[in-house]
Amino acid sequence: MNVKSVETEKGSAKIVVEIEKPEFENALNKAYTKCRKNIMIPGFRKGKAPRKMVEAMYGATVFYEDAVNEIFPEIYAKAVVEQKIKAVGAPSVADMDTDENGNVILTVSTELYPEVTLGEYKGIEVPQNRLFPSPRRRSMRRSHRWRSAMPASRPSSVRPRKATPL
Repeated sequence: MNVKSVETEKGSAKIVVEIEKPEFENALNKAYTKCRKNIMIPGFRKGKAPRKMVEAMYGATVFYEDAVNEIFPEIYAKAVVEQKIKAVGAPSVADMDTDENGNVILTVSTELYPEVTLGEYKGIEVPQNRLFPSPRRRSMRRSHRWRSAMPASRPSSVRPRKATPL
């Protein structure tokens, strides 16, 4: 895996990564073994068709997307660490090409942490507005406290239950 270039724009980055042919072949084999159980080709039992037959019938790039999904997390992690990028969120594969040697070139786009520059903030004073309750509210609070602590002057309206025979 080689990181070819990194382009950073406003809050986003495009990373171009080249994956060597042997590394991508391993990912293709892993993708084939995962998808193998669902492949049905006439003349073969389900899941028993060889990879070359599947590629001949559906095209050579039939497993490319699954192979990229297989190998992508580790390649992305290496590229971000190698280039010292502060990435945020989930990356996406913007473009995938192959060159004449069989190497695969991925263009990955991702979002970056914003770069913040602070201005002069020391020495700024903020006025504090202290809100006190009005005298009427204070007296209402006091009377409410007293009401909850005083016993009721009338009898309760709850009636005792009648005993029911068993």
